[in-house]
Amino acid sequence: QETLLSLEIYWRMDYSQFQNYCRQNGLGEPKYSRLGSSYLGKQVSITILGRTFVGEGVTYVDAQRDATSKVIKSIESEEKRCESKVSLLNDLVSKFQSAEPECGMSVRYEYHGFSGTRHRFTCIVTINGEVKSFTGEGLSKPNAKLMSASKAFVWLKEYLQSSVEVLCDFPYCKYWSDDIAKCKALIKQVCHNQLEPFHRDDVVAAMIMFDSYSKTKIVAIGSGKGFMHGRYVTKDGSVLQDCHAEVLAKRGLQAFLLREMKKQRSSVVQKYSSGRYDLKDGVSFHLYVNKVPCGDAMVPSGSNDSYLRCRKEGSDAGPGLRKGYSYSYQELKEGYPAYKMCCSDKIALWNVAGLQGALLSQLLCKPIYLETIVVEGLAEENNLRRAFFERFRGISGLPRGYTLNEPSIVVMNGHSNVGGRHGGDKKAFTWVAGADDPGGMIDTQTGRVEAGSAVITKASLFQQWKAVAPFGCLQYGNYQKCKKGALEYRKAIGAFCDHCERRNMGKWIARTREVDQFN
Repeated sequence: QETLLSLEIYWRMDYSQFQNYCRQNGLGEPKYSRLGSSYLGKQVSITILGRTFVGEGVTYVDAQRDATSKVIKSIESEEKRCESKVSLLNDLVSKFQSAEPECGMSVRYEYHGFSGTRHRFTCIVTINGEVKSFTGEGLSKPNAKLMSASKAFVWLKEYLQSSVEVLCDFPYCKYWSDDIAKCKALIKQVCHNQLEPFHRDDVVAAMIMFDSYSKTKIVAIGSGKGFMHGRYVTKDGSVLQDCHAEVLAKRGLQAFLLREMKKQRSSVVQKYSSGRYDLKDGVSFHLYVNKVPCGDAMVPSGSNDSYLRCRKEGSDAGPGLRKGYSYSYQELKEGYPAYKMCCSDKIALWNVAGLQGALLSQLLCKPIYLETIVVEGLAEENNLRRAFFERFRGISGLPRGYTLNEPSIVVMNGHSNVGGRHGGDKKAFTWVAGADDPGGMIDTQTGRVEAGSAVITKASLFQQWKAVAPFGCLQYGNYQKCKKGALEYRKAIGAFCDHCERRNMGKWIARTREVDQFN
């Protein structure tokens, strides 16, 4: 990689020079937007490599310089991390070459150019005459090279079965080996000590945060694979309708972010003069699931069937309903079966509209997307990529700041030995870092929290949101009306649903509005 210009040189650039610099270095075309002004100055955003950087200043020129300086700092830090991580693979190769020089081991990289929104690198490893290629994709060249080296490192370490101790600082290794082990240990400690022993077949999901200090933290855990029976639906937001592990983990992340927003000094979010929040530089979120998410991700490769899929009470996932209807509150109470969208489709929706949901989108400068999805067990990367984002390429009508996010997909083959404590579909568990009572046990048939904390129910998240939301947001009234105030987020949801209908994937099943009209 070419050395980036120093920040001092950049400050003497005008915006056209910055655009040329981005093109020359394979960074793509930056998108510049004026966000308006607050009582302290102007705000602009620059979107590049799938990320949005917001700058503030007395004038729009100052705000633009502030935003572009953040771009430069972010890319510089990414290149430094890439260089250090790739060197770890080279160190392992050097050590093995010294131990067994006759093996003829070598490593080289090939750049395949830029296609669509992704750069492609291939790491080619030769050992004992055997040649292995590992292709990585990324929003930037350094990221693509890093991902290819990460895959090579994982394979090489297994191939050598060596006792060489190397600090593993790759996403596929450090996060997705050391930190997944740490995640499992935490799940076992929290669940096993407080509740009951594990069951092998349980599904566990965790949200993992990577901060600006290169440290990882598990911020939310969900364990479950059932959803509430329709007859137990309520109008007060106190029940959890979907108790699948991925959904519980995502709701836990929202509770975690709301808690960080309440702090005067947070290491995760920063507050701008406009009253909105943004993640601090270097903070990113990653999803770990110990089994393949239900729905399209489980469909065999080569299938042309990319329908939305839903689950009906007591049945496996099936194609999405053509009409996209939902039963009324009274019909559910009378025993009509409830339908819920499968997790594959929900993860795909998060890759368009973000993880933050409607309420938090009104407090954030831009949506929050996953950087990595790690799936353990017998999974096919191509299936996961198709289910989570590839079938939604070509989506149109997204509002400013929203995009089709294409996270890195990591498959850790093998059988997971971690599970939640519940048995079958009847029990679920949730845990949120930093909460006063972090753990909660849920009866999935009733959606009620039986023991511990209920911090991720709609009613609880609404109360936490009202504690940090500006007065203007609170004027909307009840939960449903406050969600309607998220105009840009709703447009992103609409664009997602329109794309599904145009591609004949089916319609998204919306829940009855009566359950959201609480205060």
